[in-house]
Amino acid sequence: MQTSYGTTINWYNEFGVTRQEVAVPLNDETTNPKQFMGPIIDYIQDGMLSGSIVDSFIGIASPEFFDALVSHPYVADAYKYQALNNGGTTSADVLVGRLSNGGLGAQYETFNFGGITWIRYRGSYVDRNTGATVKFIPAGDAYVFPRTSDVMFKTFFAPANRFDTINSVAQEAYFFEYMGEKQDKIEIMTESNFLNFVGRPQAIVRAYIAP
Repeated sequence: MQTSYGTTINWYNEFGVTRQEVAVPLNDETTNPKQFMGPIIDYIQDGMLSGSIVDSFIGIASPEFFDALVSHPYVADAYKYQALNNGGTTSADVLVGRLSNGGLGAQYETFNFGGITWIRYRGSYVDRNTGATVKFIPAGDAYVFPRTSDVMFKTFFAPANRFDTINSVAQEAYFFEYMGEKQDKIEIMTESNFLNFVGRPQAIVRAYIAP
């Protein structure tokens, strides 16, 4: 899809809104990072623009951000006392083990802090033009959004590029079969036309390690 600013849709440009960003001083051992979680949640609540109260949040974090948060002295101390008081295995894992994947794939780690469920994410893609590997979440960054909301993320589908699907209700996928002229083979063609949509881009907050 071609836009006035390139071939990738930028929902902030489309809606004319600005993404809120919060610098978290994870390299400063004297500052408690918990005090920066509240503003992140406030920005998300304000960005929903629906009056609804969201009480569950997810932060998709780069390994650099996630590791710095988990190993921060304030965080480690908090979980150390929790482990001593209730013997929780989760608390012990923060200190010496591998964190739970939270029901996700084995390659993930999850961690609850400041009212946000943080997920350690290493996903990347290969740029077709340069051949370089690009991380989906830049090093030192994290993106926080509401966990459940019917207005945040949607996928819209369009009919297949055929005359017989014009003005019809779109399906998620189409399958077409064609018999060979000699009736010795069947060709199967598939088609899916979709658009992933962010309804409240201003409710996605960038958190990053303060320089």
